[in-house]
Amino acid sequence: MKDIYSLLNDVETNISSYAVEELTDGEKRKMLKKINQILGNDKGSTTKRRNYAAIAACAATIILIAGTINFNDAVYATAKNIAWQIGDFLGVGKDLQDYTTVIGTEKTDKGYTIKLNEIILDENQLIVSSAVRSQEKLSVGGLMPFAEVYVNGKKVSVAAGGGSKFIDDYTEESVLDYELEGIDTNGRLDIELIYTGILKDNKETRGKWGFHFEADGAKLAMDTTRIALNNSFPLPNGSKLVLTEYTSNDLGQKIYYKVEDWEYEKNPMYDLKLEGQDSQGSTIAFDMSCFDGKEKRGRLNVRRIDGVVPEQAKWIRLKAYAVEMPKQSGKMSHDYVEIGDSFTIDLLEK
Repeated sequence: MKDIYSLLNDVETNISSYAVEELTDGEKRKMLKKINQILGNDKGSTTKRRNYAAIAACAATIILIAGTINFNDAVYATAKNIAWQIGDFLGVGKDLQDYTTVIGTEKTDKGYTIKLNEIILDENQLIVSSAVRSQEKLSVGGLMPFAEVYVNGKKVSVAAGGGSKFIDDYTEESVLDYELEGIDTNGRLDIELIYTGILKDNKETRGKWGFHFEADGAKLAMDTTRIALNNSFPLPNGSKLVLTEYTSNDLGQKIYYKVEDWEYEKNPMYDLKLEGQDSQGSTIAFDMSCFDGKEKRGRLNVRRIDGVVPEQAKWIRLKAYAVEMPKQSGKMSHDYVEIGDSFTIDLLEK
């Protein structure tokens, strides 16, 4: 499996102005072509597809999606509907039924049928299990649907990523997480998920596949453990990275941070990661998932491909790493440098 940086190395994009809100139709086609060439997609394999607008910015708000996800073989429900179970897909080994809203409806337009299986509303994210069926046989490149999330009629999604898998010659299932901006997910929300296009063989079919439902993130929020942090690290340009909070629930772990003495108009952007071990000796890593340049705050998500933090772990010990993002090109560097000393998060400190 190729990592996010290998994929970005083949996508040329000018990020110096931070002025892009969405991918254009041409960029979508170019992106799909590049990803297919790099991944060498073939049927029967699970692939990673990430919305590779490395920086999506609006009103000086910068969102960077650079996380990874564990793409285990799907386990299908045998009860009410044949849904791709989100918990199995994420590899968390948890029954997420208490947090899951089952939709089970489908919409058809322009030769494609999209079935919305189930969703989970987590803090800052809407996680969606869906399937796309084509009237024509799928090629090795598969399908790439594009959707936006609206709450009370206002668009709140700023980026999306996840993975997909062929289940037959005409159908592909996926689990995607949509990054939500400016929404308190700790409660019941009126949500519209509207698909506007599907890419197949580098050609986009425009249409409308709209789903309207309610979801509540209060139960998952209540079951989320939060630990305050105050660990700081010097960034190479002299700015400061400050970790502010660690959270854990059945979907995985997150670490929130802020940057100080940093200005988006003149200072370099950095990709960040945390790597180390837990008290059980297992490898634990967090990758940068999003960064709000206006608020100077961001989040790192646990790298599920390495495994989430187990319940029996008493602590995790991590080191912070940073690499400057390119000013003109989308070519990402692997030349991370260690910043600061290792630190320990006491997981018994509830």
